Amino acid sequence: MKKPQPPSDAAQLSAVVTTHCADKGYAVAGPETDKYGYLNFQVTTADQGARTGISFNGEVFILSFPAGYGWTEFAQTPEERPEALATVLSFLDAYADPATREVEVKRRLRRPRLELHVSNGAVLRRRGLSRGPLETP
Repeated sequence: MKKPQPPSDAAQLSAVVTTHCADKGYAVAGPETDKYGYLNFQVTTADQGARTGISFNGEVFILSFPAGYGWTEFAQTPEERPEALATVLSFLDAYADPATREVEVKRRLRRPRLELHVSNGAVLRRRGLSRGPLETP
């Protein structure tokens, strides 16, 4: 079985990630390619202090936050890749904002649930549906 390969523009996409992180003062490790062809980065932001993962294979762009929260963007064509990566990086910036916090939400007749309230308006849950960022006019 043939091993999956990273996208053809992996070098350009990697450069965008490392440049963005350097400009924002984030510590970044990577990229490393896994057995599925994903390029993986580990990013540490100053305010949050925990490692956040960025992974992509050219079609799927994944942002993995500590404690099991995540966000995924998709690019169906090579032309959509820069936009999907830009969305993931803007989500990372919103996560790094001090206004981002983990909130315990009380629920009637059930145990409270933890949610990550990101400064861009997104509400992420560990399992189940999440609500995306607020649209800007």
